[in-house]
Amino acid sequence: MFDIGVVVVSTSNRPPDALYEGGLNRSQFLPFINILTNQCEVISMDTNHDYRKDTIIPSSPHSYFYPSGSSATTKSLEEIFYQAASTKSESESGDSARGGAPESIPVMMGRTVEVRRANSKCGWFNFEELCSRPLGAADYISISKRFPVVIVENIPQLGGSYYNEARRFVTLIDTFYEA
Repeated sequence: MFDIGVVVVSTSNRPPDALYEGGLNRSQFLPFINILTNQCEVISMDTNHDYRKDTIIPSSPHSYFYPSGSSATTKSLEEIFYQAASTKSESESGDSARGGAPESIPVMMGRTVEVRRANSKCGWFNFEELCSRPLGAADYISISKRFPVVIVENIPQLGGSYYNEARRFVTLIDTFYEA
């Protein structure tokens, strides 16, 4: 691929020499690491800043809340949802703005993703709505273009019985993180 001019752009939380560290049959992967380090320019983006902890809403110091379903977590999520409303008139306009309203987000191939609660800047989803259905990066990109703030609640403890859901969740997080 490199001989015909293919350009590779990739990101990782690990340097190339640490890829697949401890993985099964890593010795079979080592030649690829050598190719990467010989053919690609590795650019380290070392920083102490964790962008995942940034918040759009200044009064909300957290991006993640635990335990799911507790009254404190629900209250915090409700506050984020209300604060995300973009206009004074929306936040004061009554129950539909305060409680949000359902919305359909257009995605690729004429499909839509349903949001059960939305205001001008925030979409509120249940984990199952986003990760238990056959959605992918293109769907999550459409959601991230519509909402700068996304709430995902009721995330289960992911194990072997949630393999597909966990893969979708990783794609969702990566897509939102990029956006």
